[in-house]
Amino acid sequence: PGGVGPMTIAMLLKNTLAAAAKNHP
Repeated sequence: PGGVGPMTIAMLLKNTLAAAAKNHP
C-alpha cells in the first residue's frame, strides 16, 4: 500500500506518549 512514512510513525509515537503522559499524573 505504499508503506508508512517516518513522519506518520513519529506522529503516532508522539500521540501515544502524550496519551500515556495524560494517564499518568
